[in-house]
Amino acid sequence: NYSAAFRLTYPLNFIPMAIVMSLYPLMSKSFHDSKERLVKLFQYGLKILLLLGFGLALGTTFIHRELFTLLYVNKFTDASVPFMILMWAELFLFLNFFLVDFNNSINKQRINTVAITWMVLVNLLLNLYFIPKWGVFGSSLVKLITNITGFVILYYYAHKKAGQSIFPILLRFLPIGVGFSILLFIIQNLHAVFVILIAIPFYAGLIIVCRFFSPQEIRTFRQIFKKFKFTNN
Repeated sequence: NYSAAFRLTYPLNFIPMAIVMSLYPLMSKSFHDSKERLVKLFQYGLKILLLLGFGLALGTTFIHRELFTLLYVNKFTDASVPFMILMWAELFLFLNFFLVDFNNSINKQRINTVAITWMVLVNLLLNLYFIPKWGVFGSSLVKLITNITGFVILYYYAHKKAGQSIFPILLRFLPIGVGFSILLFIIQNLHAVFVILIAIPFYAGLIIVCRFFSPQEIRTFRQIFKKFKFTNN
C-alpha cells in the first residue's frame, strides 16, 4: 500500500527539479554580482514552490480517498491517508530542493551535508518505532517528519545568509490558502475529475487577485519559462 501511495507522489519531484534547475544559474551569478538580486531570487523560489506544494497538499487533503480510488482500484483505498501525508511531505521536499541548490549557489554545501546527516538519523530512528507500531501510516509519517527536519535546518542557514524570512510570504499566502480550502470543502463531494477542473483555475485566480507575485517576479517567471522551454526544445 505504501508503494502505491509513493508511486503517485514520486513523479511530482520533477516540478521542483525543473524550477530549481532554471533558478540555480541565476542565483550563482547573483551571488557574485548582486546580493539584492540574490535575495529576490530567494524569495521568488520560496514563493513559487510554496504555492505549488500547498496547492497539491491542500487539494489532496480534501479528496485523497476519491483521488486514490480514481487512480487505483478500491482495494488500495486504505493507502489514501498515507498518500495525503506523503503529499504534505512533498511540500517540504519541494522547498528542500530549492534550499539545497540555494546553498550550493552560495558555496555553502557543508550546510546541505549537515541537513542530510540529520535527516538520515531522524529517518532511521523514527522508522524503528513508527513502522512496527503503525505500519504504512507510520512510514509516511516518518517521511513527513524527516522532510520537515531537513527544511528547518536548511531554512535556518539560508535565512541567515539571505536575511529574508518566509513568514511574510506565508502571510501573503494565507488568504489564498483559506479561499482555496473553502472552495475544496464545498465541492469535495463532486467527482474527483470535476474537483480538479474547478480547483486549478480557481487557485490560479486567487493568486492573481491577491497579487501574490510582484510584476518583477512575473517577468522573472516568463524569462525562466522561455529559457526552460528553449532548453527542452
